[in-house]
Amino acid sequence: MLRHGKQGSNQLNLSPVQQPYQNMAHKGQTGSFEVSVCYQERTNSLLVGNNMTVSSFLPIAVNFFLHKTESIEKYKIIYAGSVLKNEVLLKDLQLCTASVLHMVNTEKKNHLSSQNESKEYSYYVYCYECKDIASAQLRIKCQQCGQCQRFLIDKQHEPKCREDILSCDKSIPGVCNYTGCTGRKAEFDFYCLKHPTKNSVLLKHIFNNSQHYSCITCEGDLNPILIYPCEKSHVMCLDCFKIYCEQYLLERKFRLTDLCYSIRCPDHCEQSFIQEAHHFRILGDIKYEEYQNQATRAYLQNTYSVYCPNPHCKECFEADLNVTDITCLSCKHKFCRQCSHESHDGPCGREAVEGSDLYPDNQLAQQSAMLIHKISKKCPKCEINVEKSGGCNHMICKCEAEWCWVCGKTWSTECLGEHWFD
Repeated sequence: MLRHGKQGSNQLNLSPVQQPYQNMAHKGQTGSFEVSVCYQERTNSLLVGNNMTVSSFLPIAVNFFLHKTESIEKYKIIYAGSVLKNEVLLKDLQLCTASVLHMVNTEKKNHLSSQNESKEYSYYVYCYECKDIASAQLRIKCQQCGQCQRFLIDKQHEPKCREDILSCDKSIPGVCNYTGCTGRKAEFDFYCLKHPTKNSVLLKHIFNNSQHYSCITCEGDLNPILIYPCEKSHVMCLDCFKIYCEQYLLERKFRLTDLCYSIRCPDHCEQSFIQEAHHFRILGDIKYEEYQNQATRAYLQNTYSVYCPNPHCKECFEADLNVTDITCLSCKHKFCRQCSHESHDGPCGREAVEGSDLYPDNQLAQQSAMLIHKISKKCPKCEINVEKSGGCNHMICKCEAEWCWVCGKTWSTECLGEHWFD
């Protein structure tokens, strides 16, 4: 269930073909609804009919954003990390107000606009000077004198391929040939072609697409690409990877791993988490800051267990995982770890909110409990109440459980086929 927030709506000068369509959108005709569509950081609401398919909607979107109707086959509509098939009815997607469809251009292009654009490079870095992903070159730097390209690696330790270099220990044995240096250890250094003296970080999951692999999402063969570390080595172009990261950031679906706060490939393969946080710099400065904030909160929750639910406190502290009734160390408020309401006997539910100090009106508390029971379902793993406001039926809880909204069972291929958009 992936949703997007709007990135800022832009007012466009409409062509004569678009103006009647825009007028229809303002009228809000019966049997139609609005959908948010994003193309190259521009997000606008478009009116669609109840029986409109992706194939009939795509020309409208292309015409709206680009003032043209030719070469429509280059564009695709993406939602929930997947390309929508032409025959899909937009109404069946059950889009909510926060959902955004993304229109992408799958025509082959190079994401890097440097003077060396036509060359093929095997390495890419995040350059702090460029504030972007950049082509990189590899050099061998002596750990003693700091000189590059003067170090001779021992033959038995010479790397044979890119994987050998990326997995190589930081200390590489050999001999430095720089005058006066007796260094015996070196390290691989990756630098931005534009700013060789500035700080940069290797992005080991980003590759040159010399073999023209297709993106798992838009099916284009753009360059460069990101390859997930799963057994199937799923490929994603950087445009789709950025959209994917934005969706997961909005939905707070990143997960804390041993290496960083990360996400898996769209197929949720095992061992497919991105292993280095700088790959998420593709989000841009503002959203990357939000990514860091979420990562910090996830770490605190994982380390210190609980937040105090008192709206006047919000203290974070460590508590025994086996203890259900918690007393805040700061404000002394007593609450249930499972439902975050007042400490109570028995299972979480209506009893948890009746008589709570945070809800002095018992009648209001009962009405709230009844509403929660009506509009939400419990996660089968942690039993937290979850509300679905739109999108697909694939639920991912903050406890990392993945389950089906329809049948309440662990998400499976059967749920994908039978219940995904029921």
